[in-house]
Amino acid sequence: MIVVKIGGSLYQNDILPQWLAMLAELSADVVIVAGGGPFADQVRAASQRWALSEAGAHDMAILAMQQFTYLMRDLEPRLTITEDARQGEGARLWAPSQLLLPGGIANDTLERSWQTTSDTISAWLANEIGASRLCLIKSKKLEDSDVNNWKKTDLVDNNFSKLALNLTIPIDIYHALDVAAFARDYNSNWRAND
Repeated sequence: MIVVKIGGSLYQNDILPQWLAMLAELSADVVIVAGGGPFADQVRAASQRWALSEAGAHDMAILAMQQFTYLMRDLEPRLTITEDARQGEGARLWAPSQLLLPGGIANDTLERSWQTTSDTISAWLANEIGASRLCLIKSKKLEDSDVNNWKKTDLVDNNFSKLALNLTIPIDIYHALDVAAFARDYNSNWRAND
């Protein structure tokens, strides 16, 4: 099983439907985690306007991820939505709210702040479900392969590196334009481990 986090910045990119179609067409066990995109930007704006608590803004950002999840499903109807990432076959979109909002079984396992975004959440999920690989799809290019330096270049959130260092699986970052490279890597290198 592979966890693929699609960054919210891809909302602005016409290549987003290509990513979704490619993932839907792979004969792969893939769990897709959505970033927050413009929905999270609205939470940031509300947080500044109303001085929301970190925990309150984090909970709203989880719902922003959920909204982007539903948008992606509408763009690619072959993808299903699941609340339990372990359930299902093929490529599917993960809806995080039931697990991560107050009252959810995983609510207390992650810091509820802007330091924990969908990057960290995808690393946490990959660990929780025993994924064989974590892939982050970003609009920003990877310039340094050292995970410890990713925060310094604003590639990931503040808590990602702490969690990623405990993962024993490969972590790959793909640029938004690398759809074909991802499909090639899956078909030639990862398929046997999926």
